[in-house]
Amino acid sequence: MFFFYRRRRWVLTLCDGIFFGVVALLVSALWYGVETLRNGWWFLDSFIRYQIGLFREPVAGHGQPFYYHVVVLLFGVFPASFIALGALRRSSSFADSEVQSAFALLMAIVFGVVLTIFSISTTKIAHYSSLCYFPITFFAAREIHRILLGAASWGKLARLACAGFGALVALLLTLFPLALIYVERILPFVKDELIRAVLQSPVEWRSYEWLIGAFYFLFVVLSTVLLWQKKFELGFGMLFFSTGLTLHLFTLFIAPKVEAYIQAEPIAFYKSLQDEDCYIVTGYKSYAPYFYARFRPQQCPSNLDHEWLATGPITKPAYFVAKLDGAAWYEQFPELKVIKRSGGYVFFKRDVPHVP
Repeated sequence: MFFFYRRRRWVLTLCDGIFFGVVALLVSALWYGVETLRNGWWFLDSFIRYQIGLFREPVAGHGQPFYYHVVVLLFGVFPASFIALGALRRSSSFADSEVQSAFALLMAIVFGVVLTIFSISTTKIAHYSSLCYFPITFFAAREIHRILLGAASWGKLARLACAGFGALVALLLTLFPLALIYVERILPFVKDELIRAVLQSPVEWRSYEWLIGAFYFLFVVLSTVLLWQKKFELGFGMLFFSTGLTLHLFTLFIAPKVEAYIQAEPIAFYKSLQDEDCYIVTGYKSYAPYFYARFRPQQCPSNLDHEWLATGPITKPAYFVAKLDGAAWYEQFPELKVIKRSGGYVFFKRDVPHVP
């Protein structure tokens, strides 16, 4: 696409292309080359088939609308995502030199190809479009550079859009902790039993977490005022610094609590089974037992289905973990005993059946 668009105006020499290809081959061979030598072609074949399956069908409940990654990138790379829009509008004046122009075109192609492919893919997960972070931040940095030099303008519409979106993000970061701090006030309005159980998880809040979003809102307002006054260097600097600081504080003080709501109970349960010779079955899509329970293939062979583990002649204990809305299927088996209900999860155990 790059050379087709430039109509064979080559920037790289043939030697450069060969060198790039060899380096790319060697780096990737550190993984698939060693894996193929050790285990044969079956793993690589299964890996490729799995990737094709991800593209063709939604896997593990990750089917999302076509515009999913656009929304993810607008939120996830803010404020660079909004600033980069100005650079994309001025695609004909990306750079001053041939090399810079070529690199800008390459970044535009990377962005377009990655966003298009993963928007078409039926399985959509936030990190799939993460390669777009690089071209977005590149175009944002270039746009800021042009604005500071006076070669581009930061229009009223762009300032309003950036300020409005920043205020929305700050508002969400403020209201989200407040809703969970005073969760007992919103529980009467929650009808879904699974969500109610998750919200009732024993998570300790310090009552100051909402200040992270409040302070970010203040910085967004100050940045907007500075940008409106055309004090671009200070305005952009404050906006990016406050965004980075807010993300860091969110990671330290809020993200662990969110993780506790989502999966603290099953993770603690899996950790307790690390040294036990047993079967482990999850009634939902999760990789957690592989890591936290140090899951081994013999703990749930692929040729053993859940019903056999619940009724068949097992030779070691079997543990089953299901979400509240999926526990009814396991409750139909009398040999499965509920050992715990917490955090929206139900934990079952089946002992080795007594043989007379």
